[in-house]
Amino acid sequence: MSMSLPRSRSQSRDSDARADTDFELQCLNAFRHHFLASISGFTPNPQLDRLVLQALYQETCVRYIAVAVTAHQLRAPDANSVFAIHMYRQGVRAFRELLSRQDKGSIQAALICSMLGVCFELMQGAYTEARLHLEMGLHVVSSFQASLDHELANAFVQLDVQGSSFIEGRLPRLTRHLAQPAPSSLDSLESAQSQLFRCLSQLWSFLRGAADDARYSDPADLPPLIAAQAQGISLQLQQWGRDFKALLESNPPKDAPVHDHVRALSCHHTAATIQAATALHAEELIYDQFDGEFESIVSLSRTLLHSKLSGPSEGAAFLGLGVVQPLYFTATRCRVRRLRNEAIRLLSEVPESEGVWSGVAMAQVSAVVKSLEEKGLSEEFLEQHRIPETMRVHSTGTDIKPVQRSSEVCCSLLPEGPKGPWQHLLFQVTW
Repeated sequence: MSMSLPRSRSQSRDSDARADTDFELQCLNAFRHHFLASISGFTPNPQLDRLVLQALYQETCVRYIAVAVTAHQLRAPDANSVFAIHMYRQGVRAFRELLSRQDKGSIQAALICSMLGVCFELMQGAYTEARLHLEMGLHVVSSFQASLDHELANAFVQLDVQGSSFIEGRLPRLTRHLAQPAPSSLDSLESAQSQLFRCLSQLWSFLRGAADDARYSDPADLPPLIAAQAQGISLQLQQWGRDFKALLESNPPKDAPVHDHVRALSCHHTAATIQAATALHAEELIYDQFDGEFESIVSLSRTLLHSKLSGPSEGAAFLGLGVVQPLYFTATRCRVRRLRNEAIRLLSEVPESEGVWSGVAMAQVSAVVKSLEEKGLSEEFLEQHRIPETMRVHSTGTDIKPVQRSSEVCCSLLPEGPKGPWQHLLFQVTW
């Protein structure tokens, strides 16, 4: 039997420091080879990856925050908190010094820190802090957009759109800084994605602004400018669809990741097309005109999710396009029972959060909406008829607490028709 003497306090500190250094190197290696590629989800962005790697080698703050983000992925939750938060705080301190510089390299490194900071805070379930990182990054982008690399600016357009699709009442900040999508200019999936996000930014600015105020007003009082704006967004999306089809005919997808990229773009384009077409309609029955489009969203999402589940698990996606948002839209707006049930099932199977979007959480929220709308209706009725307009939920508000894995859900209905009072019902869900 052998015995070892207890370590002295200094020996223990030295050993812990070496362990942290080794783990830091492990995190940097994992970030470069796995995590960085995973944050774009189904829509890879090699040009952005190169910018991030360049900053990783050049700026200390980027390395600290990259290590913190990856440590959160690699270690068990109890083991990661002290080390990851320590590295993150060091990164934030270095980030503040970086903000004092005005050269292009420093500005872009600061934006990359903000982008990774959003990732870290979302992992922690700290939505408020993630939003602060986002808003600060958007302010920098709007101030220096002309001097920034195109891919980095586009990354913040994507985060901006994701924030507005999730946060009720939030208008995208970058919409007014974006050029109008140009027709017949899609020469790659990257350009198609860039143009689509410009369309989505226009759409969410409209949905969270003019359309939100006008949807339930008297149609006779609808300002022609607002109707023209809705039509203009629909026409942009139609043009994108034609250009995208032409792109795919001239450059067919050749491998699985490219096929997934195409499916993700198509899925979000389809959801956006429905949203633009229904933006000014007060009746929920309008969604019954889009059964084929909802079928397409479910089919595309099913294939994308199967691809994700059958591949290596490399962490959550924060940029690019996932499946949660279009599936949640389908689960709450499509009243074809088969499609609705399938959308909720697929949401519950999404393995990681997609930025702010948690599939498991949104599955629970969707189930509440479905249960409320079907309350009191027989199985026989539901199999043969659509849910009546007066029983349909018009809007759903959530107060998601990711750490507690719970949310308050507010469902708003018009049980007496469009001229009657609103009814707001509160529910609590957990997952």
